[in-house]
Formats: sequence, C-alpha cells, structure tokens
Amino acid sequence: MNLIRSFTSAASAALLLLLTAPTSRAQTLYVGNDGTNTIGSFSLATGFATPGFAPITASVSAPFGLAVSGNALYATDGGFNTVRAYDATTGVALAGFSPIVINSPVGVAVSGGRVYVASSGGNLIRAYDATTGAIIAGYSSPTGLLEPSALTISGGTLYVSNDGDSKVRSFNLASSVATVGFTPISGVTNSRGLTLAGTALYVTTFGGTLRAYDAATGGVLPGFTPVTTGLGSAWGVEAAGGNLYVAGYSGNTIQSYDTGSGALVASYTAPSGLSNPAGLAIFTPVPEPGSALLLLGGAALLGLRRRRQAS
Repeated sequence: MNLIRSFTSAASAALLLLLTAPTSRAQTLYVGNDGTNTIGSFSLATGFATPGFAPITASVSAPFGLAVSGNALYATDGGFNTVRAYDATTGVALAGFSPIVINSPVGVAVSGGRVYVASSGGNLIRAYDATTGAIIAGYSSPTGLLEPSALTISGGTLYVSNDGDSKVRSFNLASSVATVGFTPISGVTNSRGLTLAGTALYVTTFGGTLRAYDAATGGVLPGFTPVTTGLGSAWGVEAAGGNLYVAGYSGNTIQSYDTGSGALVASYTAPSGLSNPAGLAIFTPVPEPGSALLLLGGAALLGLRRRRQAS
C-alpha cells in the first residue's frame, strides 16, 4: 500500500508539472512586410520578436501570402513569382524544398501534406508537395477563377477570393467542384485575406473592411458588426483564441477584433517596426502525443489513488 501511495504521489507531481510547465514554442505571429520585403516572427501574446528567428530578407519581394504548418513556413513572393519554404523557428530556408515557380502568386494554404497556391496571373490554383515543392500532377484547379487572391482551407473545403469578379467562392478540395449549398459572396472588392474560425468565414478588403459570413452557406453572419473604419487598407487576416488579427497595410500595424462581435480588442499589443504588412500566419502549438499519453496516464493514476484512499 505504501508503495502504491508513493508511486501515485509521484505521478500526481508529474501531472502537475506537465500542466504548469511552459511550452517550448509559444503562439507565434508571422508577418510579411511589403514595404521592406521582409518576413518577421513575433510572440502573439506580447508582440515581441521571436528569439532565435532571423527576419527573412533574402529573395523576398511582395510577401502577400503566408501559411504555417508544423515547423514549415510558406511564403508567396509576388516579385520573383515564387513560393518558398522556411524553418518556422529559425527563418532558414527549409532543407529539401525546391522553390515553386508560378505566375503572380498571392494566396497560399496548406492541408494534407500539400501546398495550395493562388496564381493571380494564371487564374488558377495549383497544388504542390509540402515537403519537396514538387507539383501534384493529378490536381485539377477549380474553374471560373478570375485573378484569385486569398485562400483558406477547412477540412475538405477550399475557399477562394477572386479580384477579377469581386466574389468569394467555395469548392470541394478533392474534386474542385463548387460546394453544394454555398452561394458565392458578391461585392467583395479587392479581397486580400480569408480565414476561418469555427463555422465563420472572415474576409478583408484592401478598401479597409472586415466582414463575416456563414462558411456553409455564404450568408452574412448574425451578430458580427462589419469593421469599416480604423483598418486603413486591410490585407491578411488570421484567427486564434477567439480573436481575429488583421494586417493594416497602410497603417503599418496589426489590429485585433473579437470573432463573435467584431469589437476591437483594445488590449492587444501589435508588433512594432512593421512596414506595409500584408501576409499573416499564426502558429498555435498542440500537445505532443507523448505529452498527451503522460497526461492521461497521470490522470488515471491520480484517480486510482483517490479510489484506494476512499476504500
């Protein structure tokens, strides 16, 4: 009995340490600066530059689209007609990834080991291997696109904003067929950013607006007040922790808004030194499998201890 008590006490202590220990990699905001042709990395919580990440300056021109997946950061490069991949913790070019060459890349999204890129000049979407940069030969682009700009993906659905006809459309990611039940969103002039949070789809425009729609139907989202002032020329938008983060291109700042209401989050501290911020991406850490198993094991042992004490 004493042995069991000692063991379970140790397990409880280990569980407490796991719950209170800081994560090795915090929530991180990546920003592409069109004014200085650089890509920076910042703490989402404090706005401070991320230690160990060297701002990306080489071969960067018009970083309009960013996407992060695991330890990889992908960036469109409109000036050089390329998409490049970097180590998301250091900013060093990702080993084994060959830069993608594509006409006027703007938006980029990652899903299922693939990188999807919007070619504004080619009026199409192309898919590439997220590890090597090799083109996915069997992928067919959705049809009817006209100067596609921003992209976002949720599960098996791809959302695309089109500069050419001022619409946001929805497609089945696998088949590229238009999503049944989704009415294309009209009147979205010069859309620059798309993101999802739950069942909501958020859209920014270069005219300085942020609006919310039902991701399943394309209808206006109830309860969300459109943001029409204070953004300047809005570009990238990302969601995390119940908040939206919007790149204010002309204001050289990042603004934060509540995902449910559209209210400004006044307490948010934006990174300093931004210059025409455009592309945004947010990395949110998830528990590692080993940590999850330890957590479950600790909880089970803690329960065993309590049952034995009660008997």
